[in-house]
Amino acid sequence: MKKSILICDDEPTIRLLFSELLKDDYDIAEASNGNEAISMVNNEPFDLLIMDIRMPQNQDLEIIKFIREKQKSIPIIICSADPLIKSEFFMKSLNRAVFFAKPLDINELKQAVFDLIGS
Repeated sequence: MKKSILICDDEPTIRLLFSELLKDDYDIAEASNGNEAISMVNNEPFDLLIMDIRMPQNQDLEIIKFIREKQKSIPIIICSADPLIKSEFFMKSLNRAVFFAKPLDINELKQAVFDLIGS
């Protein structure tokens, strides 16, 4: 049985890119915003969350906290074009989180997914 990944990004092209990159090895679900991600996490467990941290109309840290309440040990890969996101304090507060700046190297992303959850 394949492990499952939830990809949450407001940009459809990013969701498509990540889905195409990972679909052969993992079951992929997509959310276009944080509220969709919360709803999906409420209905099923995921092995990994890949999330854009800056999306319109979302309280991104609150969404991550909520998801972590539902799935305490879920690893999270945070992708953002905002370089200020990757502060030591911020990343420590997110326990089991990996940060990638956009644009990102898709091979590095794929390796990080494997390192976090295997195949």
